[in-house]
Amino acid sequence: MHADSHNLFKKGLQSPATGKKITYENIIVGVAPAGVISIWLMGDGEVLLVASFKAKEAIMDWKSVTENDQIPRSTYIKRVLSRSLSKEQLSDQDLHGVPYDKLEAFEKQYSWKPEVMGSKPVNIWLKTYNGECEFVDFIQNNEKRRTLRAVPKHIDIEWQDRFGKRYLGNITFNENEVLGAYQKLSAGEENHEMNLQIEINEKTSDLSISLKDSKYIFRLNKAIVKVYER
Repeated sequence: MHADSHNLFKKGLQSPATGKKITYENIIVGVAPAGVISIWLMGDGEVLLVASFKAKEAIMDWKSVTENDQIPRSTYIKRVLSRSLSKEQLSDQDLHGVPYDKLEAFEKQYSWKPEVMGSKPVNIWLKTYNGECEFVDFIQNNEKRRTLRAVPKHIDIEWQDRFGKRYLGNITFNENEVLGAYQKLSAGEENHEMNLQIEINEKTSDLSISLKDSKYIFRLNKAIVKVYER
């Protein structure tokens, strides 16, 4: 449970759209394999994980799940999964089963923050593997608002070059590469301080992404990057 969860609605957050103080608008509940239940709060696109529990296994009458109990359980589950998973994900699950170790890696948090080099950053939207979404406003200098974050899944970054022109970059990380980099560089320690460095080449508008600490650096070469002019 989030340490300050009882005060979060009262404390609120700063709106990414207006900069004004708002409160959370939605409570999101998610269920993962093995009975893991997670709860998030959402406001103006920001999503914060506040609690995670593991439910006890229960044997239930199949009629309590579906009105048509003539549908086999395996068929019903397959239909449900096909609505939310890609063909590649379904194929991988059929081959390897539920990736419990990877689900645990999705939830793990580390002491890291984004660091932008090469141009003047404006803002960043961070989407992490534990379902959180965070807005970082470099103009207001609030990039240290969260000290612990899960591994990044996707980043939208806006920056300004020396001529005042603005750009938007979309970064989608390679799952195995980025999860492995965070685990290896931190040696599994939650409080091992790291920076996710985004280096902008103003001449080509290319982005280079690396994970680093005080001694080592990992290049994340498999991340998919797209850049647009604003």
